[in-house]
Amino acid sequence: MVDFNPKIISKEELRAISAGVNEEELLLFDNHCLNVYYDNNVIIEAKEPGSPWVIVKDFKTGKITEILDCTSQNWVLALGFANPDVNFAVAEQMSRITHIRSDSVSPARAKFINKLSELAPGKLKGGRVHVNNEGGGLAIEAAIKLALIASKNGEHFLTFNGGYHGNTLATLSASHPIHSITRFRPFGSEFFSKVPQPYCYRCLWKYKEGLYGKKDSLCNLECFNLVEEYLMGLTPRALAGVILEPWQGPGGHIPFPPEFLVKLKEICEQEKIFTIYDECQTGMWRTGK
Repeated sequence: MVDFNPKIISKEELRAISAGVNEEELLLFDNHCLNVYYDNNVIIEAKEPGSPWVIVKDFKTGKITEILDCTSQNWVLALGFANPDVNFAVAEQMSRITHIRSDSVSPARAKFINKLSELAPGKLKGGRVHVNNEGGGLAIEAAIKLALIASKNGEHFLTFNGGYHGNTLATLSASHPIHSITRFRPFGSEFFSKVPQPYCYRCLWKYKEGLYGKKDSLCNLECFNLVEEYLMGLTPRALAGVILEPWQGPGGHIPFPPEFLVKLKEICEQEKIFTIYDECQTGMWRTGK
């Protein structure tokens, strides 16, 4: 691997960029940054390579704390912070070339797509892969486009109350309104209908024993009956697809009862409606399986 020797900025100056930040810089940052941050902690570094623990500093009090990140940085850091294998692979790639267009091929890209196709589960195994590296919102946008292309005459989508699918124009319309994100009337909202999210713990049909997506033993899945009405033609336009989070995230970490998902798949296949899983919480390998 090539040793990095910067030509314009010194190694010490470059290391200082990520090594720490002072109070004056943070005050300026607070004035200049439009993003919303929820606490005073600055993430400094991993406790150790590949660890889920991270060292943070409160920039107002100066207190240093070790935090166990149970969300894996919004569910995407499955291999831990500063994983040595990832670090080596990134450094190796950076020593060769730092960026190529999305419509160009590199050795790593070709091998990645082949391996992903090989490891994909079920009917996806051995299939084709589309690389979308701009976030989950655009992945849902791509799924919406595919459903519109593949559907014979569908142009409408069914989503669930409390769902969050991204902050693009289309995915905001598909999502439940969220304070501080949805500050304008969603664009294209007439192409989305929303139905109640099944919630076994706080059941709308007053069943008392449901918990963590496991329904009450007396439940007859009344929550699905309303959804079925929409699937069978209640929407104002022909349905192209149903968009859902199998385990709803920002809406409250609410799992669908498995029986609901089975019935949904059966009806969607029967009616030629595409089922789009927004799997931020439950995608491939997220659960360790």
